[in-house]
Amino acid sequence: MQRAGPGRALQEDLNLKIEGFGVRHEFKKAVWDYFWFLRDHMGRNSLVSFVHTPHFF
Repeated sequence: MQRAGPGRALQEDLNLKIEGFGVRHEFKKAVWDYFWFLRDHMGRNSLVSFVHTPHFF
């Protein structure tokens, strides 16, 4: 089963309210860029989870 993209995951899994995700192209691009960057980072380092902190990423 393939997971949803970052916009849907943020809205559904984390229950965040995002206005204009599909309308604001620059915001949507930034979220997708970060999603692919983090996915690549996790794959290269064999990580199955990642915790965001103010001091990393």
